[in-house]
Amino acid sequence: MSEASLSDHEAFHEDGPPGSVNGGSHSGKKGMSSSAESVLSGGSDHNGGSSTNSDERIVSKEENMAVRRSKTVVLVIIAVTALAFGAATYLFTNNEETDDYETQFRDFAYEVTTVAHAEAVNVFGLVESLALAVSSFAIHQETELPNILVPHFEEKGKHNNALSKALQVSIVPIVSMDKIASWESFSVANQGWVQEGVNQTPHLHEDFLGADLKVPPINTNVHHFVDAEDPKSGSVPVESPSVDFGPGGHGVVWQQSPAPHDPSIINFDILSHPVFARVYHGMWETKLPVMSEVTDLSFLYEGAVKDDITHPHSFLMHPIFPTMDEDEYENVEPWGFIVAAIPWDAYFTNLLPESINGITVVLHNTCGEHYTYRLNGPEAVFVGAGDLHDRHYNSLGVQTVFAEFLTYDFSETLEHCEYDIRLYPTSDFEEEYRTSKPWIYAVVVVLVFMFTAGGFLWVCS
Repeated sequence: MSEASLSDHEAFHEDGPPGSVNGGSHSGKKGMSSSAESVLSGGSDHNGGSSTNSDERIVSKEENMAVRRSKTVVLVIIAVTALAFGAATYLFTNNEETDDYETQFRDFAYEVTTVAHAEAVNVFGLVESLALAVSSFAIHQETELPNILVPHFEEKGKHNNALSKALQVSIVPIVSMDKIASWESFSVANQGWVQEGVNQTPHLHEDFLGADLKVPPINTNVHHFVDAEDPKSGSVPVESPSVDFGPGGHGVVWQQSPAPHDPSIINFDILSHPVFARVYHGMWETKLPVMSEVTDLSFLYEGAVKDDITHPHSFLMHPIFPTMDEDEYENVEPWGFIVAAIPWDAYFTNLLPESINGITVVLHNTCGEHYTYRLNGPEAVFVGAGDLHDRHYNSLGVQTVFAEFLTYDFSETLEHCEYDIRLYPTSDFEEEYRTSKPWIYAVVVVLVFMFTAGGFLWVCS
């Protein structure tokens, strides 16, 4: 074998043919290297995917939390808005009801004060007319004053009382000490008016007199109570003038309407009573009609009529002049006066419609007295002495002067009383105008908002 062939042969064996052991060894190494790279490459891809998924989960969780927070914020906003609108709705509706009841109260208060003022004008006008009629009669008859007997006074007084709401009216002449004896003789001789008056109004006296309605005789003397203010203390003849100003003398109770079935009050010196003496001084000073404070007048009228003496009463005192010329009033002395017993209950009845209840009326006067009534429809309920209105309603009070024409700024002593009326609503009156609408409307508004919130949540979910 030649050298060339040998070399080729060795080389052949060294490298080996394709697919031989030696040649495959090299290729295997290369294959093994590729496989390792492939494995490493595959491992690297797997770890990168896990990291990405974890990040995605974190992001997703944060996004969910953000969404939940957003929903919570929206719900809170809706809830707050719902409550705010609900409260606003309640306040608006409630304020409308408040305005309504306050307006209604002011309307009724105006009506009450208007009617009360008209009643005051009415009683003043009627008593003035009666005083003028008595004065006219005395002038026409050319009677020696104070000895006067007005015919048909029972009927005249009856009509006056029906219209003025007075319990009773009385003629009271001023009798000086030098005319006492003359007056006593005149009054005893002319006492027949008492029996005539009782016969005209038997329904007032049947429970006090026998079937024949026989009235006992009057007291023959001008008299006064032993205790000036206590009728039960007994009476004694007068010995000295009760007042020392003006014409002086005594104010003697004479003709009354209704006539008394107990005529012991006739010839009573009413100026011996301190309240009447003080008010008389106010009338004499002003030469005008004046009102008294609230006082017990039962001693004056209970011989003829019955009334609840625990309720407030006052009297209107109107002068009777010896002339019809008003310009002369300042230059002459009144020879007597009319006394009208006024029950305050009567002036506060029939002022409201049947369905309107719960208005408080407080009667104030310049003598320091206060009396409280409650108006329930046409009925006036006396609550008691004092200003007893509910202070919660102070801001709604309505005040007016009663009988403004009887207020005299020029009076120096102000020994009479001047009145004003103050009106207030009560909780009962207010409740008539309160309903459940403010609450209903507020709840509806809140529910609408909550329903909206529920729909929002449902859509978002």
